[in-house]
Amino acid sequence: AFIRAAADDPSLPVPSPTYLLQLVYEEQEGPSIHHADLYRLDPQLDMSRLDLGSSFQSAVSLVEWSERLPQQLLPQQRLEVHIQIVQDDQQQQQQQQQGLETSQQRDHAGQQQAGGVGQ
Repeated sequence: AFIRAAADDPSLPVPSPTYLLQLVYEEQEGPSIHHADLYRLDPQLDMSRLDLGSSFQSAVSLVEWSERLPQQLLPQQRLEVHIQIVQDDQQQQQQQQQGLETSQQRDHAGQQQAGGVGQ
């Protein structure tokens, strides 16, 4: 979805780079997007094949299986997104917890505006 949104093309084919290891998108405005999949790579041997350091410096980089990337290759400034498949009951529990947190944040913000917290 990210690559399609950046390219402003909802029908853009975005295959998984599982076998190709890395796909590069340059047709959109802005920086190029490098999409890598590290699942098939041996972290100790194969990372140099992708030149990820260069990708991290010059492009928006999306990395699947990033936990396979040696710590010294991770850029210091990065956004990590973790996606997990959960069962229906776990999802409901997470949504309830999130709703509780949002409610508590609203209450806290309202108290601050009213002068009730931190004064």
